[in-house]
Amino acid sequence: MFSESKRQYSVYFRFPWSEDDTIEFILPKGYVLDNPDRPGVINVGNISRHEINMGISNDNSKLVYRRVFFFAGNDAIVFPAEGYAQVKYVFDEIHKADNHTITLKQAGP
Repeated sequence: MFSESKRQYSVYFRFPWSEDDTIEFILPKGYVLDNPDRPGVINVGNISRHEINMGISNDNSKLVYRRVFFFAGNDAIVFPAEGYAQVKYVFDEIHKADNHTITLKQAGP
């Protein structure tokens, strides 16, 4: 995350990168997801994309979480100080999506 609201110099990333994560959470017996939702897609054209997908296994025992992210597509690794607010906004939104909460509730009788 970028903590400052303004920047004097350009933002430089050493290289483009991507991440593709899949995590399976085993749900405790007797619990189900409580109104699950997922964060929206963050799409910055060819420069960046962040997408989270979630689903339940066929036997309802696992939550499967998949996160696909890339940044600095088209070798966009330098952003002028004047564009810092947009870069900060994108990373703030990604941080918010990565910290999205899913709750559980006890299954009915």
